[in-house]
Amino acid sequence: MRISVSHATRYSYGKPVTSAMQLMRLTPRSCAMQFVRRWRVEIDADARLEKSEDAFGNITHLVFMDGPLEAVNISISGEVETTDTGGMMHGVCERQPHGLFLRPTPLTEPSPEIRDCARTIAEAK
Repeated sequence: MRISVSHATRYSYGKPVTSAMQLMRLTPRSCAMQFVRRWRVEIDADARLEKSEDAFGNITHLVFMDGPLEAVNISISGEVETTDTGGMMHGVCERQPHGLFLRPTPLTEPSPEIRDCARTIAEAK
């Protein structure tokens, strides 16, 4: 399946600022399940983009904008071709150990209903 993506963000300032900085994580990575056919980041200000990766392997763009700025528009557009893998992830750039994502946190603690659902599924196998 081919997916077209368009995302726009507008920042408005109460009074002009001399400079601004923004870290964006809006760029997908090609892998076995998806191919990024095209991707474009546009900023309507005098800006410098530095492409990098975070600790999780996500593509990031650090944007430095020179002012004075009253407003900034950031637009991202692109096209990604995906392959149905039945929900299984393959060939993904993963830099952290899986246990990091398998542990509960105060915000991800499973409810009794989710635990019952998981138990039912596990027993059915």
